[in-house]
Amino acid sequence: MMMKLETVSKSANLQLMVQKVIQSNKNQKPPIFQSDEDAIYQLEQFFQQQIRPAPILLVLVDMWSGSESLIDEFLLPIRGYKILVTSRFEFPQFEWTYQLNMLNHQDAMTLFQHYAFKDGICTVQKHLVEEVVRGCSGSPLALTVVGKSLYRQPEVKWISTVQNWSQGQSTLQEKIAFYNGQNLLP
Repeated sequence: MMMKLETVSKSANLQLMVQKVIQSNKNQKPPIFQSDEDAIYQLEQFFQQQIRPAPILLVLVDMWSGSESLIDEFLLPIRGYKILVTSRFEFPQFEWTYQLNMLNHQDAMTLFQHYAFKDGICTVQKHLVEEVVRGCSGSPLALTVVGKSLYRQPEVKWISTVQNWSQGQSTLQEKIAFYNGQNLLP
């Protein structure tokens, strides 16, 4: 099965998304498109000529509310082709939706430590890690963003972050907004 991942920003560019999908296959030179319709046509040709007969799973990550028409553009008439959309928003017009739960504490710690520390080895006081992870409320996106922002930071930065959060001076939502549109996948 072929899987393509594409992180989608709030102001998604269809042509750029298609370029990334095509280019991710053996580092092919990104094609130039005349229009969005041409981009979708070339994507369909690429899937049929380069990938088939293997099943294809296109994963669109972190789709924004109001991007239904963009998702519709990727609905291609190819046998064995599926699209998986992840989002913080629900798209009621699509038949299958699944509400994911937040991570339990142990899984949240594991994910956070993967992004916050080199080789997952803790370099700050454990209680600071615990407080930051609790502040992320089990959200995989928050754990990833905050973990990346604290990576290789001195302990004083961790202390400052925990203190600011406890005083309500800096919110997690601000950090998520800052990272919006950046590829958060490993």
